[in-house]
Amino acid sequence: MTRLQDSSARSPQIEQKKTLAFLPDNKGRHPEEMYDLGNKVLGVGSFGSVKTGTNKKSKQVVALKSVEKKSCKDLSVLQNEIDINKAMDHPNIARLYETFEDSQFIYIAMELCTGGEMFDLIIDQCHFNEAHASILMNQIFRAVHYMHTHSIVHRDLKPENFLIREKLKAAGRGKKPEIDQNTQVKVIDFGIATRFDIAASQRGEKNLKTKAGTAYYLAPEVLQGKYNEKCDVWSCGVILYILLCGSPPFSGDTDDDIFKAVNKGKIAFDYEEFEGVSKEVKDLILNCCLKDVGKRLSAQQAVNSKWMKQPATTRQGSPDLNSNLIAKFKTFGSSNRFQKAARHIIAHHLNEDTLRALQDQFSSMDTDGDGELTLAELKAGCTGILEGKGEEIAQLFDTIDSDHSGSISYSEFLAATMDSKQFMKREVYWEAFRVFDLDQNGRITAKEFEQIMKNDGADYNLPAGVGNAKEIAGMFKEADVDGDGEIDFTEFCAMMDK
Repeated sequence: MTRLQDSSARSPQIEQKKTLAFLPDNKGRHPEEMYDLGNKVLGVGSFGSVKTGTNKKSKQVVALKSVEKKSCKDLSVLQNEIDINKAMDHPNIARLYETFEDSQFIYIAMELCTGGEMFDLIIDQCHFNEAHASILMNQIFRAVHYMHTHSIVHRDLKPENFLIREKLKAAGRGKKPEIDQNTQVKVIDFGIATRFDIAASQRGEKNLKTKAGTAYYLAPEVLQGKYNEKCDVWSCGVILYILLCGSPPFSGDTDDDIFKAVNKGKIAFDYEEFEGVSKEVKDLILNCCLKDVGKRLSAQQAVNSKWMKQPATTRQGSPDLNSNLIAKFKTFGSSNRFQKAARHIIAHHLNEDTLRALQDQFSSMDTDGDGELTLAELKAGCTGILEGKGEEIAQLFDTIDSDHSGSISYSEFLAATMDSKQFMKREVYWEAFRVFDLDQNGRITAKEFEQIMKNDGADYNLPAGVGNAKEIAGMFKEADVDGDGEIDFTEFCAMMDK
């Protein structure tokens, strides 16, 4: 199907929420300096190709996407994709680790997902039962709710743009691999995503005009060139319909035929696969695909709908982890600010296989599904171990909430709760070290450190105003053991091991 995009329309300039996802500046460098590149091509498109890359020091395997500059009509569009992906910090959105650029290509190192596209899973399975569909849709709706909360509309949600984190396992010999509670979905491809004005949207305004998306999944108002972020919710409703029966609700032999069906907006549950499907899931589909945008569900309402709140939908956190949270919060809170910044970088780069239990804990506490934890959610998630410790927990919450947003992001949570065995390794430290080492000469200067902390880490509990420079200098001096005005990797490791 055709993916539409009217390139004459430009994204609105919306104020972005600060991101703490540090990325090394690798302009002028080739990824082969950092990665051993695989020979197998994972995917090919008009942009170039995707191969695996294995980090030479940490051994982390990534998906390395190469984009030929001359094939890009407008490099600012690619930069927009990178900037948006960089700002995303959610367990169901594929992570962007770093970028490289030489004279011919831009390279993007992304989280590697080995389970393939959700589209292929649908082709293989034909359709899913409600329990399996709910596992996938819970993650999808949560990711979309997070994006919308952060003023991002994806505009091209479809099964091809969701990857399965790991290959599914078969329940037995001769049986097809099945979805279970361990199945994890990741959103990819922010190529036509854009920012929108949340306040204007809440007033009912439809400020987006670019005709963008893929025919089967387009909301009717997108075809009219006047819409808001709820176009993503329509796409989610279409995806849910397809998951349950294997066919789209709006179809045709050509794109024009599909557009006519979309404009009518009539959904029928006349496939035999819908026999026995609950009224709740049908209602969710219908309410996601209402032509009246004002009455259509928001992503937040979809996440918290009756069908999505079924017990089987969400993996539960571990009580054992709960009991250790306060101790971990205290340890993190007592770390110096340099260590906190480094741990945040490490949390962003660690292989999620080692963090799955913490991810489940985060998701189970995130009761409203917005991808962040409020103090109330944290307290509710730790019921029974926080009795009489409200004030103490509030203080610890502030030390974890690095950007002072009033909520704890996914990476902030991981940075505070990951086990020391997971991050106290030289190869893991290296990922954080080279972010601070801007010129990649193997030493962090006071100027480099100040630049990173001011540009990307200025909110790591640093006091406002003129005190910042003094505070930053003190942090640097504490790690510069030999007092030579530079921090080498040995000094950095010693600082992290304290």
